Amino acid sequence: MKKIAYIIIPWAISLLFRGCAHDADSEMFDRGVPLVNLNISVALSDISQSGTRASDIYPESPVNDNEKMKTLRIIVVRNNDNIVEHNRIYNLEVASTDCYSEPMKVIGNEKKQIYLFANEATEIKTTGFFPKRKLVECDFEKIQPGSLFFTDYISNLTIRLGSNTERIDGPLPMSGLYMVDVPAEDCERELSITRAAVKFTFNMTNESSRSIEITKLTIDKMAEREYYLPHNATYIERETTEGTKFWDINSFDVPTLKGYYTYDASSLFKGQLLPGDENTKTNEQPIYLLEGKHSDDNNKENPYLLTLGVNGTELKSYLPNLPQLPRNTHVVVNITINEHAMDCIVDVRPYTGITLEPDFGL
Repeated sequence: MKKIAYIIIPWAISLLFRGCAHDADSEMFDRGVPLVNLNISVALSDISQSGTRASDIYPESPVNDNEKMKTLRIIVVRNNDNIVEHNRIYNLEVASTDCYSEPMKVIGNEKKQIYLFANEATEIKTTGFFPKRKLVECDFEKIQPGSLFFTDYISNLTIRLGSNTERIDGPLPMSGLYMVDVPAEDCERELSITRAAVKFTFNMTNESSRSIEITKLTIDKMAEREYYLPHNATYIERETTEGTKFWDINSFDVPTLKGYYTYDASSLFKGQLLPGDENTKTNEQPIYLLEGKHSDDNNKENPYLLTLGVNGTELKSYLPNLPQLPRNTHVVVNITINEHAMDCIVDVRPYTGITLEPDFGL
């Protein structure tokens, strides 16, 4: 079955998810086993459950509704036999940083896999005359209570960007996976969900004595594909000088890629004049790209090369302090331009302000 799951075509997916589906309340639970109410609350990973925010997390606060949840899907799977107990989607009238589920009747006194998927329907405009496509190409509605959950297929879902100008332009895809113990009594679980994207902000300061025109801005070695769910992600607890604790991504896995691409962000500043005397410009619309990592032969510690066109001249610099691009981080690139060169300082904002369980993710 595992080998088939990797090569099934869309119409076959429907048959697989529906093959052993039945009404969960009337059949799957009618076995004399204890049923309990499971209540689940979900918050963005940078929002603590107490409602407070750390001062240096990604992002400091959501700058727009795209950084919040518009929809949230919760799938509960029995760990002992991989049978789906619930598949519920919540369409939020107002984009939110948290969501509370209705009570779910589940079999108590056992472990559950809980999958979280937010903003699954986000589309991206493709190049040329092709129509928009979904960032995550999966119909989660086909996963029915009582059916066998195809773990390999879901865990290997990817998000892809198809050209050097594509970026995520709608509500950000988010995901999470937890293994939880459900006792033989009603209970509540507080979980977090992670943005499956990397946010970029560029601050450009002109310290030269003359006005400059930005004609180009590109970044090399960007990943065209990432896993929708985190894969083998490990975290390290850190603490700021102010005493704020957060979790920083230490390592993670990425899909096997055929290659990387150069992202072209020239339209953010192209044609704009930046006066001298330390004037600064910041891109008004954040850029959201994919998680990735790459080992460049020329600069293995800092593989991402920035090229800046200034008055027709190209300036280049590897981005320091950026060995990889973990999801849900905010990369702030501070560019200073002087008479004949540029200097880059990169500030990578930490991952999260709350505690993640050790069994988070795949």
